[in-house]
Amino acid sequence: MGDAFCTDVDYHLLNVPAGKMSAYDDNPGDLVEWLSLAGYDYNPYSFIPRRLYKNYIFYTLEKEMACGAGYVQVEFIRGEATDVSEERRGVVVDGRDTIQADMVILALGNFPPGNLRLEDNAYLNLPGYYRSAWESDFFRELDTDDPVLLLGTGLTMVDMVLTLHQRGHRGGIFVLSTHGYVPTSHMPPGVYHSFERELYEAEDVVGLFKVIRANIRKAKAMNIDWRAVIDSIRPFTQKVWLKLSIRERWRFLEHLRHIWGVARHRMPADNAALVEQLIQTGQVQVLAGRVSSIGATGQTGFQIMYKERGSRLERVIYSKVIVNCMGPELNWNRIKQPLVTNLLNKGVIDTDELRLGVNCMPDGAIIGKNGRVSEFLYTIGPTTKGILWESTAVPEIRHQALQLTNLVFRVVIHSLL
Repeated sequence: MGDAFCTDVDYHLLNVPAGKMSAYDDNPGDLVEWLSLAGYDYNPYSFIPRRLYKNYIFYTLEKEMACGAGYVQVEFIRGEATDVSEERRGVVVDGRDTIQADMVILALGNFPPGNLRLEDNAYLNLPGYYRSAWESDFFRELDTDDPVLLLGTGLTMVDMVLTLHQRGHRGGIFVLSTHGYVPTSHMPPGVYHSFERELYEAEDVVGLFKVIRANIRKAKAMNIDWRAVIDSIRPFTQKVWLKLSIRERWRFLEHLRHIWGVARHRMPADNAALVEQLIQTGQVQVLAGRVSSIGATGQTGFQIMYKERGSRLERVIYSKVIVNCMGPELNWNRIKQPLVTNLLNKGVIDTDELRLGVNCMPDGAIIGKNGRVSEFLYTIGPTTKGILWESTAVPEIRHQALQLTNLVFRVVIHSLL
């Protein structure tokens, strides 16, 4: 499980209703059924604490291991995978031991966020700068009236604002990103008809935008919330993305990525109401702009200079701590982990053309730097974002897992023949 699921507080909720978070692609009601059997009063539309979801995933894993006992042997190995060798058919652990394998799947999840690249990066090593919101308990360093800067205005920022509020923090909370977009709220479930054909017929990103906007207008005339339109696109997002040329994907990233992120990645209504309340009282200040410098100011903490979006005026923020909430690093060329570095240096893997993950086939088969599609090395989840776009949430990952599981079975059966 990722860092965001290691929380043990009930106010850190899933950002997707329970009815859409089953571990099984063919049994969407499994999570809700488990919650009921465990004595929790939740329904398919509930946003449950992430700690419960972690328990559900561990329960599901243990259940599947018990069901497969005698047929499938599962072994957990504590160590760091540092290399993969197709020639030696194995994974190198801690730089020395090789675990033999007929097939390797890179299920690496999300990497820690990247840091701002400034002219002077000395701030990275200063006390009070936290490279990840989840890696350390920065709250312990704060007095209740200290100002805080959260870099990033997405869902991780929401988690940190909620935590500060629950801990009784009274100081100002600055949240800063390039566009200053804050996640929108989920609304009561609505249904909008599929317009899959219109999406496929759009020739480019501009055409897609027009189709979506036209359907939002139609939905509004029918008293259907725009969120239902966005949700109706979800099953077809990967196919639409695969249809786009690389040039059109770049155009999307440049012009529409942030708008789509706000529309697509939403937060529970209760959380949204609290964040809005804190914004209205002035404790939370949402800022849009680009950081130009970060320096130490003695007892005060940090002085942050940023150029305001639109006006380009230089503004200043004073903060006791800075917390990186910018989301996971996607460009593998910037990830300093032995496994990633070794695979890139050998050309076993390559970044995709958008630098959002690794180059691979839609089924996860890795494409090496020489253009060869591997029959040995695969990947799943966020690493396929550049190829599939919609590849970071449970519905897509569980489908990928099912496909790869079927492939593993075929490989195993073939090896036995």
